[in-house]
Amino acid sequence: MVEELPNEKKWTLIILIGCLSMFMAEVFAGSSQLWFIDPWSLIVTYWLYLGHLLLFLNLAMRTKRTSIPQLYLWGVLFGLYESWITKVLWFGYPGAEGPAIALVGGIAILEFFTLVFFWHPILAFVMPILVFESFAKSQDSNLKLESRIFISHLPYLNKKKKKTFIFALFLVLAGSAFLSMNTGYNILVAAIAILGSIGLIFLFFKISSKKNSNNFSIYSLKLGNKGFGIVIIYLLLLYLITFFILLPERIPTIVLPFLIIIGFYIFVGIMLRISKPIDETNIEVIDDIETYDSNFFFKLFGLLLILTIIFCLIPIIGIIFAILIFLSLFVIGPALFIVFLVKALKK
Repeated sequence: MVEELPNEKKWTLIILIGCLSMFMAEVFAGSSQLWFIDPWSLIVTYWLYLGHLLLFLNLAMRTKRTSIPQLYLWGVLFGLYESWITKVLWFGYPGAEGPAIALVGGIAILEFFTLVFFWHPILAFVMPILVFESFAKSQDSNLKLESRIFISHLPYLNKKKKKTFIFALFLVLAGSAFLSMNTGYNILVAAIAILGSIGLIFLFFKISSKKNSNNFSIYSLKLGNKGFGIVIIYLLLLYLITFFILLPERIPTIVLPFLIIIGFYIFVGIMLRISKPIDETNIEVIDDIETYDSNFFFKLFGLLLILTIIFCLIPIIGIIFAILIFLSLFVIGPALFIVFLVKALKK
């Protein structure tokens, strides 16, 4: 395994994966479009995503639950912040007068299925990790492959298996439809949102490649006890402060919604505990596997820009795709949860 880097050499890698999470979760959704120049996003939202990603990735590494199905479950726990901080799971999206469909036991059911089962585990957590690993694998490094990525992730980066490619195209289509719609089909804002984010990702990718080419590894994101403690304290303070200050009128007045969310934490935690730890170093490496690299993902980001511009120019097409994809997530989310839960519980 890669030798643990001192904190001062980790910061570019940490900022890079934070940018990936912010871009894929917030910009794809059109929620924080110009986050790189927006004070609230720079002070709160970016660190919210980075803090959660580091917390659950480090918990995964410390408990050896690092397979993609297991990381998906960690990402589900990530997504539950939408109850305590934003109150979306208890009320609906910001600016809405209520849930998109209905409350079930005090839970906004469509928002729960789309955000907790799909958007956050996939776009805020699993995909940023896979893209980061493709960046790590692209390095001209002396490190062995098993010291740069989680070897159990190789099947998801294998070019011969088209599921990743098709799924990535679906995410790009969703991102372009949602971003164009939420910018009011403003080409300039949408283009700046994408180009600004890609520019930051490319910048920190190049800086990290130059400074840490021999240490560009998913394991370099493992924090020591001090760093891990800082992340935990930061998130505890974030939850405590935002729970009472941010949209306090949306806090449920009955206990059932709280119990459901807490119960779901417990359920997913138990499922992760039951799932078997993985010794990534003991998994056989097949050297001739051709995998998706950094160029592939930067081309995908370019496709995102092209599709977003098309949808801005022809809004009716973007509206149709946005509605169809949004409704499909209501089904895809629970289906993914069941599939990955079953896979995580297999030996």
